[in-house]
Amino acid sequence: MLTHDPPVATKSNYASSDDILAYLIAPQRIAAFQASKRLYIALCFKVDDELNVCDGTKRASADWMFLADELVAIYTEHIEAYKLNVEFILDGTATGI
Repeated sequence: MLTHDPPVATKSNYASSDDILAYLIAPQRIAAFQASKRLYIALCFKVDDELNVCDGTKRASADWMFLADELVAIYTEHIEAYKLNVEFILDGTATGI
């Protein structure tokens, strides 16, 4: 499930980053994502305010940037390896990265 709604603590079926990649490269769907028309997918990061990932501390910011960079690298590898015509847009807490 992809959603842009606020996170709900009792909801457990949010799509993970691995779920999204698996969906894109599934044999029954991959051709649609390799088509000439580009598809844009906004990844709306859901982070609890208590985590304070952007609180200005060196450690929190470094950890957050490492994880965001790692996600972008993995997605880029899949886009290139499977010749997908998709572009991911970072949204939510990731805006500005």
